[in-house]
Amino acid sequence: MYTLSLVISEWHAASCFTGVDMGKCQSLSFEYPVHLSLSRKRIGALLGGFGFVEAADICRFLSLVCNEVPDTGDYLYLRFKIGQCLSRHDDKSEYFIPLRELVTELDCMIRTYLLSII
Repeated sequence: MYTLSLVISEWHAASCFTGVDMGKCQSLSFEYPVHLSLSRKRIGALLGGFGFVEAADICRFLSLVCNEVPDTGDYLYLRFKIGQCLSRHDDKSEYFIPLRELVTELDCMIRTYLLSII
């Protein structure tokens, strides 16, 4: 099971979490803003082993555009490009598991951001 540690702002959520089962992310609701993050370095390391054009585009984007911690707009672009890569190349083998997990993590982060502004 893949988990993501949450960094909770000083305005705590109704419950404090030490990790989130990514499969249950869509059912979470937060009373206060919760900030999740993926570092530029971690995303680059995950994508570095993939020789696809989309992965190279993302690595260039990370090195030229992103801060150390990408913002929500960056996460949207990353989600789009990784989704594009998976739709073109994913044959459902184990090789693509890291990309599928990253997409799930990005989806959760984007969804959490959207819930925080509602």
